[in-house]
Amino acid sequence: MQEAQETTFQPEGTRTKANIPIFCAFERSFDRHPIEVNVTRICYIEGNDCDSSTLYFDVEHFVVVHGKPEQIRAQIETRVSQLLNLRASQASGLA
Repeated sequence: MQEAQETTFQPEGTRTKANIPIFCAFERSFDRHPIEVNVTRICYIEGNDCDSSTLYFDVEHFVVVHGKPEQIRAQIETRVSQLLNLRASQASGLA
């Protein structure tokens, strides 16, 4: 039996002074229902045995999504990068 693995996670660039929410789409694990998660609120990601990961917002608040921690982290990092690049291009267009 595989042990659950835990990944401490704070996406680079997501903790801003304004604490602007950054949403990323996932599938809830038990029913594959699409959900949007504010990734700026994630404290850590815990891998589960059944190709799912638990995203913890604090001790009592969490959601279980489909995918391994590495996949979830890559998905979040891609989304954050897209938004940061978009904001940078918008800012340079104003200059």
